[in-house]
Amino acid sequence: MPISQSIFILACLVATWLMRRTLGSIIPSVFLHLFLGIMLGIVVNTNIGPSWLFAATDNATLEPIGLMGWLGILLLMALGPSDTGDEHAGPASARQTLALSVVGFGGTFLCASGMGYLLGVMQPQLQGAAAEPSIFAMAIGLACAVTALPVLVSLLNERGEDTTPLGRLDIRVAIVDDVWMWLLLIFITSVTGTGGSPGVYAAKVLVLVAGSRLLLRPALNALYTHRPRMSHPNCLALGICVIISMALLSEVIGTHALFGAFLAGWNLPSGIARTLRAILLPVVQTLLVPFFFIIAGLKTNMSFSDANFIYLALGFTVMGMVLKMVFAALGARLVGLPWAQAFRLGSLLQCKGLMEIVALGIMRDANVIGPEVYSALIVMALTCTALTAPLHSLVLRINSRRGSVVPQQMAPLA
Repeated sequence: MPISQSIFILACLVATWLMRRTLGSIIPSVFLHLFLGIMLGIVVNTNIGPSWLFAATDNATLEPIGLMGWLGILLLMALGPSDTGDEHAGPASARQTLALSVVGFGGTFLCASGMGYLLGVMQPQLQGAAAEPSIFAMAIGLACAVTALPVLVSLLNERGEDTTPLGRLDIRVAIVDDVWMWLLLIFITSVTGTGGSPGVYAAKVLVLVAGSRLLLRPALNALYTHRPRMSHPNCLALGICVIISMALLSEVIGTHALFGAFLAGWNLPSGIARTLRAILLPVVQTLLVPFFFIIAGLKTNMSFSDANFIYLALGFTVMGMVLKMVFAALGARLVGLPWAQAFRLGSLLQCKGLMEIVALGIMRDANVIGPEVYSALIVMALTCTALTAPLHSLVLRINSRRGSVVPQQMAPLA
C-alpha cells in the first residue's frame, strides 16, 4: 500500500473519531463523514495542503479505499433491515403497511418524476451521459421518494418510540419503501447500462426476491431452530457467508450487489441478526462506512456561488420534503389513521439520509444524473435528514396546541 494511501486512511479515521467525540451527540455521523469529504475536496480543488493528500486523492489511489467503503455499505445494507420489522404483525397490519407505502412512495415518485421530466427537457445538460429525459425523470422521482431506514430506526430509538405502534408502523413502511427503491434503482441502472428489456430485469428481481423468501429464509430458520445455541463465531461466519453469497448472486444475475445484501439481511433469523449487529456493526460503522461517505463528499461540488445550483438544491429539497410528507400523511389518513398520527408518520418518512446517498452514488456512477444534480440532491438529502427531528417535534407541538390526543393503539385498518 502506498505511503500516501496509508496516511490518508489513518488521517481519515482519526478525524472521524475526533468529530464523533466532539459533535457526535448533536450531528449524525453520516453528516460528519460527508462534511470531512467535502472539506478535503475543497482543499484539493484549491491546490492547498500537503503533497500526500493530492497523491492519496488521485482517482487510481482512491479506488481501493472506495472498495473499503462499498464493503462497509454492503454489510450495513444487510444489517439495516434485520431485526427492525414487526414479526408479529398480522395480515391487516401488512395490508396497512403496503397501502401506506404505495401511496407515500408512489405518489411522491410520480409527482417528482413529472417535475424531473420537465427539468430534463428544459435543461438537458443536467442529465447524465447515459440518460434520456424519461430515465432522468425516474431518477429524480426515486431520489425524492426514498426513506432512510437506518436513520429512521436510530431516531425512533433515541426518542423511545421504536417499540410504539406508530414507530413500528414507520419502520415497516420504510422497509417496504426500500424494496420499491431497489426495484426502481435496478431498473434504471440496468436499462441505461445495457439497454436490455425491462421485463427481463423485472423477472430477475422477482426470482431473487421470491427465492430469498421461499428458499433462503426457511432454510436459515430451520438451521437456527435446530441449533438455537449456535456460538457467536458460527453465527458471524454463517451471516457473513449468506450476505456475501447473496450479494455476489445479485451482481451475477444483473441486479445490484447491494440489493442482494439487503435481501440477505431481510431474511436472516432474528438471533443471527442480533449477533451480527452486536459484533459487526461497530466495526463496520467505525472502520469501513466512513470511507464511502468521505469519497462521496470528495465528489460533491457545492457551488453556492452559482444561482442555478442554489435553485436546484432548494427545489429538490422542497420536493423531497413536502411531497413525501404530504403523500405519506394522505396514505395514512386513507387507511384510517387520524390526521395527528398521519402527519407524525409523514414527518418521519420524509427522512433521506443513508439510503438517499447510496442511491445517488449508484446513479451518478451509472451516468444517469450529472455532477450538478448529484451535488444538489446531496444537499437535499442532508437538509431533509437534518430537519426530520425538528419537523417531527413541530408536528407534535401543533397537535398538542390543537388538543389532538395520540392514542396508544393504532387505528384499525379502514
